[in-house]
Amino acid sequence: EGYEAIAFVPTHMIRGQEYERVTAVADGLPVSAPLLDTDVDLKWMAGLLDGIAAEEGRTLLVMGHGTDHVADATYARLREALSDRVKLACVEGRHALGGILDELESVPGKRLTLMPLMLVAGDHAKNDLAGDAPDSWKNILLERGFDVRTRLTGLGALEAVQRRFVEKAKAICELQNQER
Repeated sequence: EGYEAIAFVPTHMIRGQEYERVTAVADGLPVSAPLLDTDVDLKWMAGLLDGIAAEEGRTLLVMGHGTDHVADATYARLREALSDRVKLACVEGRHALGGILDELESVPGKRLTLMPLMLVAGDHAKNDLAGDAPDSWKNILLERGFDVRTRLTGLGALEAVQRRFVEKAKAICELQNQER
């Protein structure tokens, strides 16, 4: 086709199993970093989420995907970067909702907005987070007396996140140009 430089730009959140599959398929070609890769990325995301919590006027509880991969530690690192107005739990991995329920009891007015920490508000957001089943996060929290709102917006719909992926793509392309 005449291209001189090719780079993979996956839209993964962390360096988990799916990201590793992309790097394996890339077969040595450059691959941009996932959204939550460095401490700078985590601070950036913490600031973005804090802004959403301020906009909502209540504590924001975000649902990450989680994983049994070692990259699950990224969620623990993100938790450390979050302000008091933002809480994080995951569908899978070590950071389940049950592990923070007691902590959530101290949320002012027990007022929460639930939002996916995922690029799209798909099945996990619509069912596990905000669904009508008794085991959805929304219903678990309502049962415990919380005032719950849902914000079913995937991160990929936010311009700031889109720009961040473009920055990561530019960074990998610049690195590739320097190496040539």
